[in-house]
Amino acid sequence: MRRYSTVIAIGIAVALAAIIVIASSGGQGADSDVGRPDSASTVLPPDHPNTAMSPPSGMVDTAAASVSVTTLERAHEANPESLRIALNLGDAYLAAQRYDDAAAAYAEALAASPGHPSATVRMAMVWHIRGDDERAIRLIEGVLVALPDNQEAHFDLAIIQFSRQEVAAARESWAKAAAIDPTSKLGRASQNFVDLLSDGDEQDGAP
Repeated sequence: MRRYSTVIAIGIAVALAAIIVIASSGGQGADSDVGRPDSASTVLPPDHPNTAMSPPSGMVDTAAASVSVTTLERAHEANPESLRIALNLGDAYLAAQRYDDAAAAYAEALAASPGHPSATVRMAMVWHIRGDDERAIRLIEGVLVALPDNQEAHFDLAIIQFSRQEVAAARESWAKAAAIDPTSKLGRASQNFVDLLSDGDEQDGAP
């Protein structure tokens, strides 16, 4: 694998840290947007050993995440059958670094709607955070077998691949995500990462 310049590697890491929350909140469909925490924080713990994209400690806005959790917990109590709220609550728990609670919320969503793609992909990201990338990849690949054009699945797969230093595979996954819908948040973010990685290739080939 090519050795990427320090500038490009840092640029990609910073960009990922800034928008990583999209990976667990930028899914497709009506389930994806309402009640979702609006935070620039990462869903990955600062000391996670298997990721190249964690931000410096202190970037996670735990106060804002706690407010989102409290609001969504109340909504969930009032509407326990809502799949959308269960997913959004899981996302809020991720932002608050409450990973066991996030897993429980996604499991609840999957119990209500077995095989739901967004719930499956987001559960995969919990396994990634826990360090079980193989399990996470299997879950996401299962979604892509059934739904090859699921943008969230391609995007999150790229995150895992990049964290494993599988740069070419990550670029390919982000390129696929960008092609599915270039105008969405995930599409624009994916294209940004493709461009950053392409810039890295150009700098590596420079004399």
